[in-house]
Amino acid sequence: MSFNKTIVVSLIVLVTVAGCSHSRRTERTELAQRAKTELVGLSKSELLTCAGVPVRSITEGGLEFMSYGASIYGWGNSCVVTFVLKDGLVKEISYSGRTGRRSQNGGQCAYTVANCLATRDST
Repeated sequence: MSFNKTIVVSLIVLVTVAGCSHSRRTERTELAQRAKTELVGLSKSELLTCAGVPVRSITEGGLEFMSYGASIYGWGNSCVVTFVLKDGLVKEISYSGRTGRRSQNGGQCAYTVANCLATRDST
């Protein structure tokens, strides 16, 4: 194969891989945004079942705050997902920390909420 053909083939592979990566980031972003509405109303028991034990939990003023840290490849927290519960039901979900690039809008947080959405979708 000539040098020019090698460059062309390499560029095609690079563009294809980059497109797949962008597609996965877009899917994660959409998943994270869906969770903010679709997981409202989830019971505390359901949350513990699908997300596990929170890293941090505190009750203040009749609200319970349960925080989960998402890590990528086990390297520290990229996103902190906080579920706000009132009367044992999720009322709000917020994302903080490294939530992803500006264009991802919470995409890194999808790792934490994906199992809960999958459980909700299957019922």
